[in-house]
Amino acid sequence: MKVISWNCRGIKNEKCLRNCRDMVIWYEPSILALLERKLNPNSMAAKIARKFGFNCFCLGFSGWHFVTLEKGKCSATIRSTSQAIHTLVGVDGRDVILSCLYVQPHFNMKELFWTGMEVLAKKNTLPWVVIGDFNAIGSIDEKWSGGQFCLS
Repeated sequence: MKVISWNCRGIKNEKCLRNCRDMVIWYEPSILALLERKLNPNSMAAKIARKFGFNCFCLGFSGWHFVTLEKGKCSATIRSTSQAIHTLVGVDGRDVILSCLYVQPHFNMKELFWTGMEVLAKKNTLPWVVIGDFNAIGSIDEKWSGGQFCLS
């Protein structure tokens, strides 16, 4: 199974759409997770999913991300929040939880995200794959753009 997770920073841009389409053609992923897509309407997400040859999609609440799944293999969304979509997918005949996330870069939102992940982890007995943008850095040396870094 091939998975593409891309922080596209706005999927409505024609160059972004073209690059996304090219990645789907070249790599033929079963799952495509688009993060920070800046797209709210469900109909637009469905149109983009179909444009890339996917017939199923899960949409995050806040418009930050959506996940498209390969044709004929729609899965159950276990939980969807403003920062993550947790779905059940089949891999080699086994159920696996796939969490696609875009963690917002604010301390209180990160704390909320990790609390939710901890709750899900305690309830989960299946294999679990987590992909996406954690908006986290290991040290101040890794930061090279954006606003001022603050630990609180």
